[in-house]
Amino acid sequence: MLAVVVLMSMALPARPVMGAELESLQVEPGVPVEQSYGVMGLRFMVERQAAALNVSISLDGQEVGEQTLTPFDNIYLLDMRMQQNGVEGSLVAHFGMAGEVSSLEGDFTVTQCQGPANDCKAQQVRYRREFANWVWTTPVMLKHWTVWLTPELNAEITLQFIANQNVEVKFLTAGQFIRTTSLSEGANSSRFPQGAMVGTVSIAPDMVVTLRPATPVQMGEVTLRGRFSSSDHHSVKYDGTLAAWRYLAPQARGMSP
Repeated sequence: MLAVVVLMSMALPARPVMGAELESLQVEPGVPVEQSYGVMGLRFMVERQAAALNVSISLDGQEVGEQTLTPFDNIYLLDMRMQQNGVEGSLVAHFGMAGEVSSLEGDFTVTQCQGPANDCKAQQVRYRREFANWVWTTPVMLKHWTVWLTPELNAEITLQFIANQNVEVKFLTAGQFIRTTSLSEGANSSRFPQGAMVGTVSIAPDMVVTLRPATPVQMGEVTLRGRFSSSDHHSVKYDGTLAAWRYLAPQARGMSP
């Protein structure tokens, strides 16, 4: 019986070397974090006011790649080499709205040289787990656009990362607010019956701003219809799209704790 057990154990394939199992690190938005996995360095920071995660990868202390992950682009494919060292695999960020848990997960293999430089043997270590998690306590920005209507008048459009696709639209001249409105799925149109004037910049009466929420079959967009003037541009008509974005599937979002 003992001989049978020995033969069976010899026939089993060798298990891949796995990285140490560590608890997911709870991080705070705005605080840079650095971690090492063999020769690979992972540096990341969660943005405070935007649904974004900045990630950089290093090998032997030298940066070899960086990427900003967002709910629209949340996968970072890793395929970096430096002499005998390298990393291959992916990092995935799962973004939750305010009050939900967001996380950074990874599945990658680090290859590093063990022994003398002229006679080293490659060792591969695989890491597959959740590396960090965080929570935004207040809503953050999903996307932002700046549109110049005249050389002196700009529209600032901010899409918030909340369920009803709330959008804030502000009209400014030299940093001074002229008009502002907030749109959402339940209140998707604003009309300004009165015009406005600040210095040489003016907005004609009856300006209309409209939100079309993104769905699986159509892009989301904010449109504007109005007339504007500034010192060198009189009676500029704008009738079109200020901002557009694609639908974000609910399953891409984080889960409540």
